[in-house]
Amino acid sequence: TIRRGKLLTLLQTALRKKEFAFARQACLLWMANYPGDLLVNFVYASVLAELGDKDLAMTNLGKICRLDPEFSEAIRLYSALAKDEKLIQDLQASLIYLGKLAPNSAKTPKWLKPLMAAKAALLAGDKAGAEKEVLAALAFKPENPLPAILHMDLVHKSANQTLLSTLSSIYLSNWPDCLQIKVYAALSDMQQDKDSAGVEKMHWSAAHDTSGQVIQRILGPNHNFRPLWPEDLRVVMDLPIPASIASELGLNQLAPSQSAGKAKSSPTPSISGKPKLAKQLPDYMM
Repeated sequence: TIRRGKLLTLLQTALRKKEFAFARQACLLWMANYPGDLLVNFVYASVLAELGDKDLAMTNLGKICRLDPEFSEAIRLYSALAKDEKLIQDLQASLIYLGKLAPNSAKTPKWLKPLMAAKAALLAGDKAGAEKEVLAALAFKPENPLPAILHMDLVHKSANQTLLSTLSSIYLSNWPDCLQIKVYAALSDMQQDKDSAGVEKMHWSAAHDTSGQVIQRILGPNHNFRPLWPEDLRVVMDLPIPASIASELGLNQLAPSQSAGKAKSSPTPSISGKPKLAKQLPDYMM
């Protein structure tokens, strides 16, 4: 068997060595067991793009970004592959808000300026100013859920459970697949003694974000709902490991299952600059 951390080591090495067919197979094997692993789904989309199947890559990236609109690496790759100008502008606005793209003079959606002001006000400790600006952003009726996410974050931190419940209903109807909104809605349910509804939403979140990257962003790694998320992610890895990967990790003479078991002690290779989409990968895979 192979655990998630060792799988990611294999995948980053496969990308560096341009062993895209192996990376694709490894991702599919993992996703057959954990279809909600957003990071592996993203790596799979990256591999599809490298293999030339950009349409399927974009389909997968669109799904990932609907689930986690703050997954900046997925947004960046989606933007690089997209052809629709309006979609590109929206994705680049997300990157600017998330601090992953410098503001520029290019045309941006009208909601971005007040949302950036809301973010700045919040960082300065001006919660009232932040709420005023986020409401200004929402007044433009954005298709992007980022203003709604910030609004829910502000209301959650202010402990206004009645308003949070109202917002949960409104925003879930607009963005039913958004994990951030789902988590805030679950927290609202539980604060209002609607435990079964809240737990149901948390189960949905765990199924669609197996590693818990979204809820950890909101509540930190030691949140109280960890028992709802799987702890020991592993699969039986029966794929032959390409010689270039085995050589890189010092696994030449080992069978694939043994190789996976040894990968942890090997130095983690850098993927700097290669393959051509490697720069899109998350920092924690670099």
